[in-house]
Formats: sequence, structure tokens, C-alpha cells
Amino acid sequence: MGLNLRYSPLEWKHSTKTLDLAACTTGITFSGAMTTGATMSGTMTTGLQFSNSCTNYVDFNNVGTAGTSIALHFKDAFAAKVIETGSYSSAVDKGVTLSGTNNRPVSFLFDDSDTALTGDVRAVLSRVYLGANITAASTVDAIRGQVKMPASTNQSGDYIAGLRGYIEFAGAATMNLNADHHAVSGLHSRIELGGNLTLTKGILAGVYAELNTTGAYSINAPAKSAAFVAIATDQANDNWGAGLYIDGADVMCHFGSASDFEDGIKTSAATPTGNTSHAIKIRVGASTYGYIPVYDDVAFNSGD
Repeated sequence: MGLNLRYSPLEWKHSTKTLDLAACTTGITFSGAMTTGATMSGTMTTGLQFSNSCTNYVDFNNVGTAGTSIALHFKDAFAAKVIETGSYSSAVDKGVTLSGTNNRPVSFLFDDSDTALTGDVRAVLSRVYLGANITAASTVDAIRGQVKMPASTNQSGDYIAGLRGYIEFAGAATMNLNADHHAVSGLHSRIELGGNLTLTKGILAGVYAELNTTGAYSINAPAKSAAFVAIATDQANDNWGAGLYIDGADVMCHFGSASDFEDGIKTSAATPTGNTSHAIKIRVGASTYGYIPVYDDVAFNSGD
């Protein structure tokens, strides 16, 4: 053991090399109750450096009281980068190397210790507080997932996603939530309004799918392109109950100007005939409403 600090902190200040520990089972151990284990102050190039191979570079073991103690803390209004791995670059060997053996270099693993959870539980929280009005061109993401591929790439494999939500039932289960509109979902989007909101320009959306291309792209059958996909995999019994379920929308769909099929629908003079018992309400353009008739099976198949 290189250095054991018990009930007494250690302070380094304005030193070329503060502490060099080599070939130790444990370099530094902080044990016992203390307010600050180690303080590094003054100008230094590297405050703490690990070289050679370690099993655990930093090991937090029994760090304190559940829910109140913080293993790693950065002060309020901290204005520098907190954690960065590698270099932000569109080139190989600049980031942490992924491989079949290093396939999850950052892992946050949690469990409920076999005790039922209560209240709002967020295993990972990324929160951006906007205290000032944005007036210039700006994009703000609380979390951004990105997979980048170079030019002339030719990918195979199974799935590639910028963000993936995953729910797993390991075996037979029962789902009995507190309300009919509550859900177990791979992805949950929510917009919360604490007061009146006036939308003068733009779109307020639960899910926004944007296609941004600088060149034409082609789709060769059987390939497909869609902003939303409801699909069943190769298992025997996994069809969705409904491809789209709506309970809380003024209209089913809101199309564009209806002057071109690129808006999703184009106005025509066709008049539907037949017996209908239901209709789907849609909006076309800014304020025109319309209805798509839903024919009963007998009338539709009879040719009416």
C-alpha cells in the first residue's frame, strides 16, 4: 500500500511532481470520516495521472450515506469540461477504442436491491437549465447520441442507432399499471407546461423526425425509408396490437398545403361512395379539415 490517509487529508500545492507511487497494490487509500480526502490547488499540468496497468484506477468503496453522499462532485458554476474521453474528431484512433471485448467502455449499472421503488426514479439525469432567452441560431440538446460514418461507407450488421431504448421482460410477466394511459415503453417523450404557452412559429412535437441531406439518395427495393416504423421481428407471436394508437389528438393527421404529394396528400375532385359508419378526421393546410371515410366491409367489397 503506497499511502494510507485515515482521518487526515493531504494537500499538494505548487509542486512539479506531487507524489509518485510505483508498483503498489493500492496507491492511495482514504479511510475514515473526512470532509476532503485530497486537495490539489495551484497551477499544474496534470493533477492526477495513472500510468501502466491497473485493475481499478479509482475505486469508491463504501463512500457514505445512500442518497446523500456524492462520490465525485464538481462545484457549482464549474466552467471547464468535466469528463472527456479521447478527442472530438472525425478520424480513427481519436476516441476510446471499441471492440468485441471493449463493447461498453462506459457503464452505469443499477438495481433496486430487491426493494420496490417509489416516486420518480431517474437512473441517469441530464438536465439543462435555460435561464436566458435564446435569440441567435442555436441547437440545445440535453443528450445527443451520434453515430458518424465516413464517406463511401458500406455498412452491414443488424442495427445502428443514435439512441436506443430497451425494455426486457426476462420471462412470463403481468403488467398492471396505475392508469390506462400509463405505459411501459422503450422510449417515453413528455412535454410539461407549467402555465399558458403561445406558439407563434415552429412545431411543438413529442417526437420530431428530421431528414437532413446535402445530396440525393435512392431507395432500392426491398429497402424502405420512413419517419416512423412499427414492425414485428422474426419471433412467432410479436405483432403490435396497433401500428398507431391515438387517444388525445384533435385530428389524426395534419398534412401540409395539399398542393403536392410531398405534403403527404394532394387535393383531388374524387367523391367517395358507399356505406360508411366511421370517418378519420384530418387537417389539410392551415385550417381546412377533411374526413377519410371508413367503409364497412360488406359495402366496400360489394363495389359500392
